[in-house]
Amino acid sequence: MTKHIQHRNLKFLTSLLLAAVVLFTVGCDNDGEGWNDSRYLEDYEINWDNPNPVTGLPYTEEELAELTYDPTQQERFKGEQAVVLSLLVLKPIEQITAMDGTTGDILLTETETVADGEKYRITFNTTLAELNIEYGTSKPLKFDISYADKSVGSSYFKIIAPVPMPDVSEILVGQWRFDNASNLVEATIGSDIVLGGSMSHSPTDGVTESDGAALLDAGTHYSINHGLPAVGGDKVNEYTIIFDFMMSSANHKNYAPIFHPNSDASAAFYSYYGWYYFPAAGSYGGYGYFYDWSRVIFTVSEDAATMYVNGELSYSTSAPTDGAYALDTDALSIFTGGIPYYVSEISLLNIALTPEWATEDIPPVGVPLE
Repeated sequence: MTKHIQHRNLKFLTSLLLAAVVLFTVGCDNDGEGWNDSRYLEDYEINWDNPNPVTGLPYTEEELAELTYDPTQQERFKGEQAVVLSLLVLKPIEQITAMDGTTGDILLTETETVADGEKYRITFNTTLAELNIEYGTSKPLKFDISYADKSVGSSYFKIIAPVPMPDVSEILVGQWRFDNASNLVEATIGSDIVLGGSMSHSPTDGVTESDGAALLDAGTHYSINHGLPAVGGDKVNEYTIIFDFMMSSANHKNYAPIFHPNSDASAAFYSYYGWYYFPAAGSYGGYGYFYDWSRVIFTVSEDAATMYVNGELSYSTSAPTDGAYALDTDALSIFTGGIPYYVSEISLLNIALTPEWATEDIPPVGVPLE
């Protein structure tokens, strides 16, 4: 008898519970409030739509195609770039709170929205300093959203702060732009170039209409007294040299040295059919073109010698202290291949470039470092 009573009580409680759920769901559908409203489950769409930190304008399709990360999930801000974060939601908000995703500390709040079509845009204008993000670090941010209809949502976004490249004025120790047709060896910064070999070169058109350049005749080479002190050993073991140059397609089968860092004759070559060759390592790097202007970056640290061609990594190899890629402290020889070279700019830096600086901060061929 007791079992039957317990069973009836259980069925009764179950019926009450089901009825409560039905009433609650129906009530939510009618007044548009409550967590169980299925319409809200479709209204939690959150999209990050940040501008390009470099331009401050919306990303173009071309700019997006060049990115190596997803800007709807993370963004990179360098130096003093303004940190602008723009969020699109489908419902009016009451407030958004930005918190440190690691510590939970509240960093920012925003209550203002701007209608953007059928969506609502919320924009945070801040700085790396305000977000307590140091150079060379990153931080996840958690955004808690309180909607005007009392529902809530959240989103994560990661901020990355690369170490910025030093100002060019601090690191550019030599520059030769070949814009003075009456004095092609003139230095913009540093010592004038010294002609060697057959000592024959002439002015020619550069990368752009306003750019000057020099054509070195076969057998002519350049020597530069760079003035850099020994670093990391008895030679200069940290530096960067940048060339805007090209060679005629008629010489594509020639081994063509770009420059000799020192007297042991190992160098970086613009070699057979355009492959870059590192004699000291016995290895070939990325391909270059003889018949078009290229910006070649050769950067040496105490660990590695690395070459970049037109903003892309070409090759990297180890660089022992005072080895084949360390500069003698007196001078370096450039374009010693005995064939014609076209050169529009040579720049010498007193530091080694990081991969980010070489591929992102150095301007493209034809744009002077200044």
